[in-house]
Amino acid sequence: MFNNIFKRWFTKLGNSALCMYIDRAETGNGRFSVKGWAFNKNAEYDRTRILLKTSSEEKSFDIELKERLDVYNAYNFDTALNCGFELSGTYESPENIHIYFEGTHGKDIDRFEIAAAPSSGSSKSLKANKSVAGYTDYSEFKASKLTPVVYPDELFSKIYDIIIPIYNGYEFFDKLFETIEKTELNYNLYLINDCSTDERVLPYLSEYAEKRDNVLLINNKENLGFVQSVNKALILSENDVALVNSDVILPDKWLERLMLPIVTDTHTASSTPFTTCGTICSFPNFCEDNPIFLGLDVDEIDAVFSQFTPSYMPMPTGVGFCMGMSRKAISRVGELDAKTFYKGYGEENDWCQRAIKLGYKNVQVENLFVYHKHGGSFLSEDKKRYIERNAKLLNKMYPNYDKDVASYIASDPCKTYREYAKFKLLSSLAKGCKLIFDHSWGGGANSYSKARIKSENDNGYAVIKIIQDGEGIYIEYIYHGFTAGFSLENITDIEHVIDDVGGISEIIVNELISFTDIYPTLRYIQALKEKFAAKLIMLGHDFFGVCPSIYLINKNGKHCFKADNETCKKCIDENSYIYNKKYETIEKWRNEWGAFLRSCDEITVFSNNSKEYFNHHYGTLDNIAVVPHKVDYMQKLLPYPVNENKTVIGVPGNFMDIKGAPVILEMHRLIKSQNLPLEIVIIGQNLYTDEPFPKDLKITGRYKIEDIPKIYADNKINLVFIASVCPETFSYTTEEAIKMGMHVVSFDIGAPAERIKQYEKGLIIPEMTAQAAINTILEFAKQNG
Repeated sequence: MFNNIFKRWFTKLGNSALCMYIDRAETGNGRFSVKGWAFNKNAEYDRTRILLKTSSEEKSFDIELKERLDVYNAYNFDTALNCGFELSGTYESPENIHIYFEGTHGKDIDRFEIAAAPSSGSSKSLKANKSVAGYTDYSEFKASKLTPVVYPDELFSKIYDIIIPIYNGYEFFDKLFETIEKTELNYNLYLINDCSTDERVLPYLSEYAEKRDNVLLINNKENLGFVQSVNKALILSENDVALVNSDVILPDKWLERLMLPIVTDTHTASSTPFTTCGTICSFPNFCEDNPIFLGLDVDEIDAVFSQFTPSYMPMPTGVGFCMGMSRKAISRVGELDAKTFYKGYGEENDWCQRAIKLGYKNVQVENLFVYHKHGGSFLSEDKKRYIERNAKLLNKMYPNYDKDVASYIASDPCKTYREYAKFKLLSSLAKGCKLIFDHSWGGGANSYSKARIKSENDNGYAVIKIIQDGEGIYIEYIYHGFTAGFSLENITDIEHVIDDVGGISEIIVNELISFTDIYPTLRYIQALKEKFAAKLIMLGHDFFGVCPSIYLINKNGKHCFKADNETCKKCIDENSYIYNKKYETIEKWRNEWGAFLRSCDEITVFSNNSKEYFNHHYGTLDNIAVVPHKVDYMQKLLPYPVNENKTVIGVPGNFMDIKGAPVILEMHRLIKSQNLPLEIVIIGQNLYTDEPFPKDLKITGRYKIEDIPKIYADNKINLVFIASVCPETFSYTTEEAIKMGMHVVSFDIGAPAERIKQYEKGLIIPEMTAQAAINTILEFAKQNG
């Protein structure tokens, strides 16, 4: 019922190739939250970002587009698959700001305004930090949503009517009727056999009804359909109702929890629990048909949900697989609309919308989980026909319904209940847990952590990943291919999460560059190591542990090689490449990091060159080990021969200053001015903005790893230039080129040079200048021509 709203609600901007929609845009009180999707029908975006802009300033946040199958299914454009975006954060601005989405593809830019925000705060300039949308504070949830529910006497003083329409579905009966009885409430049970064709159904139902005084069996002489069958019982009923499908399995005290919000609040018309297949009530994946989580049984999953303190969040509709219905609401709203929705699908949506018009609400029962097989009433081909027809009718009858559902889906107010349930269920299965500190900026470090997490999961360990992004701190609990996420008020709240899973065996520091208060963070990690007796592992993906400039770039924009302490002191306060501004002094930076590094059980770096830098600044570290990354996924490629008639130089990786962008631009100018038999192809996306990108310099844009050999072949590349001007700790692009059998050159710096010196088709450029690079490549071509 809900999936069809997408196909009717997506909009386009005029006749442009840009297609977009804003699911949510909220601003005010110094906060913003935006969610939506955007894609270009004709091109894949190289870079996407959210831009906050005043009349004189701007602040941008790069965003990674997420998969939106709903949009892809509605439009059927390849570029529509990964098109979703979401960003929340805080801001201060002396004037109003405008928030934009911006996507670049090649030299073109798509931009549209998402929202406007009023001025906020006392800042004299625009300031903004992003946070993680959709995550609720872990400690706050634990404090407010884990109090046992107390059932009032009023709940037990009433009789309830359970209505089950049945058409075949014999295979569900044993579990259905066994679990229907798992309640202490008094109830009448109405079974409506809608002329089932399975000869086993009627005898089973008759025998069940004969043995119980509270069961009434109604046999339709002809097949009337779901809605008329339910209405037969609704007319006979005089009590609050539980409408239950035949393909469900119920947990202990299911009826108590389902009916409690109806009994205690006269404004509640309907109540719906969480389930496997219930669209906006689905678990674990929202708005999807799910298999039962991890193969657990209903009672195991419900044991977690039953601990929740329900909020009874209002919804645009209940869902009829297991829906409580208020007798007072039925008296005013009437029965289901059998004339319009005769065979089913949409009838409960219509009833709930009619109830809303009369001032009632439909609520989620957050402390109840019911298994719903889905498909026990109608054949799948019938279902598709009924859904398509009834969705159009529903939309015509209630023009705001789709908008209300879309808004509910966008805000997803019950997400944290699902997240905590996943967290508790996953943690009950893992044989142990490990903690990873990381950032969310992408690149090689994130690729490493993803692979590391998968490896730990494969070995039976769950992983808690903790990230700070701006002022926001959040965690992800990852296991069995599932992720449960929460935000944290303070980094020290991670202890409560660790206690909740029974401790950790390892702390893996993958990245700390995004953590703002670095010294307290380093000390806190050491305290966690002591408290939980955990092994502490540091990974040297960059040189943040040596200098807050990360890439060892000095104030003049040049690599400082192995500088002495006096040189560092003179540089640091004037160095615009500093990432962390809270360093105070370089002495303190290295004292704090030195103590941390020496407290580690292991420091893993990925090249001998990196080890030399760490040992230069901290003395010999006995706990440091060199473990190069594995690149075993690249196929061998027969490169075009290098010759003096034409050499096509491939420059892989994102085009940016530390990757040698200024050198490449100068080489391009020299090649043109001197009419040299060289051509440059940038294999990646342009992230360099200091100079205009030349129109005649070829750039391929973002690529996938599996596409690299084809890109090299299509562009007839016969030599690869690793142009980095700072020491990389490891170079995937270098190793990929070597695995393909390409000729590879680089400057004499960092891990690429270390690897290339060991490679028979490698060559080192003696000086870090464009002219030296050209001369070396020309001489190499001449010798190999």
